[in-house]
Amino acid sequence: MVDQNNREIVDRLIHTCAWCTLLIPTNSETFGFGARASHNVDLIEKKGQFVSINLSLAQKTTVALVIPEDSPARQAGFDLFFITCSQDCAEQLKGALHFELDVYDGLDPDLDEPK
Repeated sequence: MVDQNNREIVDRLIHTCAWCTLLIPTNSETFGFGARASHNVDLIEKKGQFVSINLSLAQKTTVALVIPEDSPARQAGFDLFFITCSQDCAEQLKGALHFELDVYDGLDPDLDEPK
């Protein structure tokens, strides 16, 4: 059973924009999108929980929900779900995620050379 403190944290994260971090009022329209995690990231123990993701190039940290196994989004191939307060924030977050991937994808951090 989830304790009251954890329930409050989850409720706060569900109502916080993953890009601008503004509070999303209850019953307000929200925007979201799914994403795939890197194959190097093990999220098995985090399913159904929020994780923080450092976007070093954007100098931001964001949060995403790790999609549970029985979710249609998981069956569609997504690992993470981001919640935003507006379409603009969703687009900015998508852009930042893509920029990080464009810069870091294919690099081995131990070798610091493209694969």
